Amino acid sequence: MSIQKDKKIKRLHRKHVWPAVLSMFLFISAFTFIILVALGLFMESILSGKLGHAAENTQKVAQIISEEKISNEEELKRITKEIQKTLTDVEDVCIVNANSETIMKSGVAEPELERALLFPEYNNLMLYLSGESEDTLHIENGEVRFEVRDVLENFYASKEPGDDYDRTMLQVNFWSSSPMLTDDLNIFVKNQIVIKETETRSFIVFVAMSIFIIVVFAIYFIIFIIGLFIDQKKLTKLLYLDTVTGGNNWTYLKAKGEKLIKKTKHSRAKYVLIHVKMNKYQSFCTCYGVKEGNEILELMNNVLQQNIGKKEVAVHYARADYAMLLRYETNESLEQRLETISERLGSVRPEQRLEFNMGVYAISDIYTDMDTMYNNASIARSSLNEDGDKRICWYSDEMQEQQLWERKVEDTMEEALKQKEFQVYLQPKYSPKEEVLSGAEALVRWISPEEGFVPPNRFIPIFEKNGFILKLDDYMISEVARQQAQWISEGKNVVPISVNVSRAHFTKVDLAEHICRLVDQYNVPHEVIELELTESAFFEDKEVLLGTVRKLREYGFTVSMDDFGAGYSSLNSLKEIPLDVIKLDAEFFRGNDEAGKGKIIVNETIDLAKKLNMRTVAEGIETKEQVDFLAELGCDLIQGYYFAKPMPLKEFEQKAFC
Repeated sequence: MSIQKDKKIKRLHRKHVWPAVLSMFLFISAFTFIILVALGLFMESILSGKLGHAAENTQKVAQIISEEKISNEEELKRITKEIQKTLTDVEDVCIVNANSETIMKSGVAEPELERALLFPEYNNLMLYLSGESEDTLHIENGEVRFEVRDVLENFYASKEPGDDYDRTMLQVNFWSSSPMLTDDLNIFVKNQIVIKETETRSFIVFVAMSIFIIVVFAIYFIIFIIGLFIDQKKLTKLLYLDTVTGGNNWTYLKAKGEKLIKKTKHSRAKYVLIHVKMNKYQSFCTCYGVKEGNEILELMNNVLQQNIGKKEVAVHYARADYAMLLRYETNESLEQRLETISERLGSVRPEQRLEFNMGVYAISDIYTDMDTMYNNASIARSSLNEDGDKRICWYSDEMQEQQLWERKVEDTMEEALKQKEFQVYLQPKYSPKEEVLSGAEALVRWISPEEGFVPPNRFIPIFEKNGFILKLDDYMISEVARQQAQWISEGKNVVPISVNVSRAHFTKVDLAEHICRLVDQYNVPHEVIELELTESAFFEDKEVLLGTVRKLREYGFTVSMDDFGAGYSSLNSLKEIPLDVIKLDAEFFRGNDEAGKGKIIVNETIDLAKKLNMRTVAEGIETKEQVDFLAELGCDLIQGYYFAKPMPLKEFEQKAFC
């Protein structure tokens, strides 16, 4: 999975709910704040009106008392009662001299003059809070304030069922003063501000509607947040859904697998990541159809799910590939378990032969990336042969090194070919009787500036697997033709040189013409170029192979079969394919042959070749006894370390033309 794709999936998976929760909190907080501010302003506007009214009443009382010219408290009490009939907010009246001494009062109460506060906006009203009003009104920085919360709490706490609807919400008692029109005296009037519930009814309706709106939006946000949780759960299921099997996919294994593996940090539990692959799945789909192939994949997924525990995971990765995260104790017990799983997988369709290979990666570092783990398990699995008996392979560091080497080879092979780092080595072929150099085989050697001499077994299999062998074969044919042309131009008596042609070439119907073009660019006689085909090439399309061989022989090339006897269909191939030379495999001449069976086979093969008008070449010859034996049988040429190893062109020139 690419980094960008992985990031996008994680962002989808982590679809956050907190923005909706924060939005709900901010909305409710802001709306509540607005309501409280509006309520405070509303109550203060009412209080402001009441204070203005109190200032007017105080001036009226001062005017009335000044006009009456009161001389004693009895008269003051009488006039106060008369005033209260028209000015209901007035409770008591008190006359104070310039020395702040009370001269007369209508009741028992009198103001605390040291708590006086001037209000210029209300005709220089002097406000004196009474002790009973201090809990509601607060004088701060020259202003009168009250706590709306206290008013509401006190009001609703005192309200009981059955109370009149028009109850008092706020009652404040205070003294206000005004100078008398005559003498140096001040009139102090005890006022009572009363705010009734009916006065705030419209605002209460507003508050109730606001609270209703807050509740509605809160319910909406709650439903929305619940919906987000549900959507996220659905999205997670989609992210984890494998569309082929209906089970879980690789993203699910990565998410859950990482959690399971990290939990083993403080425990003895061990995990392995396994790559399970159905062999020859493409061939199965070709025979039975893609739909049938998908059904097999679904059945395989069901089997894997039935064979894992709660703390294990199995998912479909791609095509016929599955990934399993399993707990284990010992390698032996795990392999037995995997053998059982493999048998159960193979039995999903008893009438069809299904085989599976498994690569196992033992997790030693819990912080290793899951993709890397799976890749390592895949490396182990890819080392298995689909047709082999071994079905389970454990990953090792050597496999990683081999993968790195293959990667390096593939990264440098094109430039190496361009820079002619691949060099032609020739191994001479000798006639066994005269022991005269009569031919040679061209073998490729890689001389790398960085790696030095690279043995063929380290790069040829890689080239055969990635297809670069086609370019290398063309290069070798061209180089041999060029070298032969140079020697001919120098007047040297050249010998035929054989060049290997990979089986991959025989998918081309115009292979013979292609080889002709490579050789003819150097104007070299075709008879000095011999083309070696490996026996494995004879298992490909025989019609194409037969046509190609016939054309090559018509063009004057010598065609030989390499490694004769290494396979199982050599005799049948000799019957069908017209060949010029067969090369006896080196294995005929290795190991013990106490019973003489090898000699009998070699004898009969050489005799058979003569009857078919074919020449024989024995390769891998290392002893004098082998040379004498082959000379006696009439073998045409011998190739091996007894006479010479593969050598550079300069060294071959000294041996062949000196």
